[in-house]
Amino acid sequence: MNSVSEESRKCVEKHMEELKGGYKGVCPVCGKTIRICKSIRIEMGANTGSGICPGCKKLLHMTFNEERKEMNLERFKDYQKRHGKECEANAKTDGKGSGI
Repeated sequence: MNSVSEESRKCVEKHMEELKGGYKGVCPVCGKTIRICKSIRIEMGANTGSGICPGCKKLLHMTFNEERKEMNLERFKDYQKRHGKECEANAKTDGKGSGI
């Protein structure tokens, strides 16, 4: 029982530390530096998500760069072009920036 509560405490501390600063990402559209917290989905290993730039309001695709401890950002439209029709179908059903 102690190991579970200790593990939970460490997890909460990690996320609280992350919330203080998040991970750096630079919008490829407007150049704004953004601080981004990893989603639960990325924490679970999917390592892909999307969100809206607070500067230019463009939809961005993001992946976590483990080496640099930063978020790699690209225009969602560019991501769609690389991943074809299947990605377009997903974006049409989930265009709220909650991930794909």
